[in-house]
Amino acid sequence: MIIPQPEADLSNNAIVVGADLLDILRKKENYVIVDDLLETFLKRGKTRSTNLFFNTIVLLYSLGLIEEHNYKIRVSYDNT
Repeated sequence: MIIPQPEADLSNNAIVVGADLLDILRKKENYVIVDDLLETFLKRGKTRSTNLFFNTIVLLYSLGLIEEHNYKIRVSYDNT
């Protein structure tokens, strides 16, 4: 669910995590390998999981905020 519940931990919300992933991607100049991004993502918090990572990637891709090419992703500059 995208809209968080009032008692939910916002650090694990897809919107917050998506903003964090976009921040990581914006610091890179080119495409980033998904495995490298996952490793960086998991190091930023103990409660983060691969499931949360991939759900957030799907959300960002569905919104057109990231683009993919050969298992590498980057920020889509057409929409930002």
